[in-house]
Amino acid sequence: MPSTATPRNRLEKQEPGENSNTWGSRLNSNMIDLVDVALDGVELLTVSGSVELTVNDFAADQARKRVLNCTGAGGTIVIPNVEKSYLVRNGTSGALTVRTGTPAASAVLASGSSGWLFCDGSESVYLAEPVHLSSLSVAGALTVGGGLSASGSFSSSAGFAGNGTSLRVREATERCTDPSFNSPVSWTGAASGYLVTGGNLIMTGVANPGSINIPVGTIINNQRYLATVTVASYTEGSLRIRLKTGAIQDFNITGAGTYSVELNAGSGSADLLFGSGVSSTLTVSDIAIRRYDTLQEVVARIQALGG
Repeated sequence: MPSTATPRNRLEKQEPGENSNTWGSRLNSNMIDLVDVALDGVELLTVSGSVELTVNDFAADQARKRVLNCTGAGGTIVIPNVEKSYLVRNGTSGALTVRTGTPAASAVLASGSSGWLFCDGSESVYLAEPVHLSSLSVAGALTVGGGLSASGSFSSSAGFAGNGTSLRVREATERCTDPSFNSPVSWTGAASGYLVTGGNLIMTGVANPGSINIPVGTIINNQRYLATVTVASYTEGSLRIRLKTGAIQDFNITGAGTYSVELNAGSGSADLLFGSGVSSTLTVSDIAIRRYDTLQEVVARIQALGG
């Protein structure tokens, strides 16, 4: 009987008594060398559309290698429907889908990501679940290319960097120093595109990311307020303060420093809006909102009190 192929990696299984005087060389080339490739081989693969991995019995092919290192514009990789695991690096500019020829389930890797995935031999490809850690210590800077969410707060002496599209942090306590309200307060309802860390609100290349709510307390009807922000660093962009009632004032940000705007308020909480349709790169280290009186108003109050 002729040799047969193993089902997963297509290695040669010689029949007893077969290949007299040549079985040794066939064992080396068609079994041992291919096992070595199956364990740690790296396939450099250009993916711009759909690519089906080559499959050969007893001979070199693409599908046998353990690692797929991909470049190109992104697309789909079709793998054999056999039990097999791969480590895939998506170095393409788009998403990468890995599936079998008639897929029941596919795995998708975002651009710039890497991951372990496996085929179950029943037309399904699965991406390994991310590692869940009870704690994580980072000695240097932490760069996040995609989305990051947390129900608590982050702290880092080196800071965090995000891509400005889907970075979200909730329940992070920041400063809003004002004796008129209970302070410090918590930033809530965090919008995408910025990060709260180390006492600062950090924006990097953010274009109109939305707003966050600052629970500063009840604002007195027809009372004027002074909103002050301290900008620790600035490259470009704008900053504005808006009340729930619709009153909007823009800070004229031109660089690092402290800026103030006056608000004629109704009642309700305040929203702090970043970007306002433009790209913004800046760091805000402090925000204060306080009631604002003119000298005449102060004198009138003293007189009303009988002073």
